[in-house]
Amino acid sequence: MRSGAATTRCCWCRSASTSRSSIRTGRRRRCRGWRTTSPGVGPTRFVVEPGPPGSGAPAVSLGPLICYEDVFAEFARGVAGVAGGVEVFVNLSNDTWFGALSEAWEHQALAQFRSVEHRIPMVRSVNSGPSAAIDRAGRIVASTPQRVADQAALVPAELLLVDVAIGRDTETVPTVFARGGWLLLHLCRALALGLLIELWWRGRRAKLGR
Repeated sequence: MRSGAATTRCCWCRSASTSRSSIRTGRRRRCRGWRTTSPGVGPTRFVVEPGPPGSGAPAVSLGPLICYEDVFAEFARGVAGVAGGVEVFVNLSNDTWFGALSEAWEHQALAQFRSVEHRIPMVRSVNSGPSAAIDRAGRIVASTPQRVADQAALVPAELLLVDVAIGRDTETVPTVFARGGWLLLHLCRALALGLLIELWWRGRRAKLGR
């Protein structure tokens, strides 16, 4: 990854081997072939310095979203809200469980909303595709195709090299959604409830006035 003042060049390599991932359950569990694992402390960020040591390239703050974490708006909001903020969401996922069906594309479409909500780009590395670079408006800048993968036919390694524009961090310039979350939704519900009560009250007064 090489960084400039306004863009970061992201180079994502996907291994030819497959990996295992799961949605966090919040409890300790033991899986066959794995060591005992436990949940982390919560949303966090990674600060990386692109380029060789001493290059002087500005550091980039990354917000990690593992597997389906990029589907959950509230979790991504927590990542965006960590101290120091993040400039790019990074998603690593394994969608080979579902084969070459629509799930991988649905997953990508839902991930695009996270960039829209926080106005920062996202880069996704998916075992069998589609890996993609998403700009801060939720548009796909570049992507790899979806591949069919199984134990007998592993997906060969692929490379996606693209410039990703970085224009803000989530701490300095938080969005309305970052500040208020689902407040607008709750206000709309309250307004709808108020309108229903008003209609009921008018109907009741009309009946009593007969």
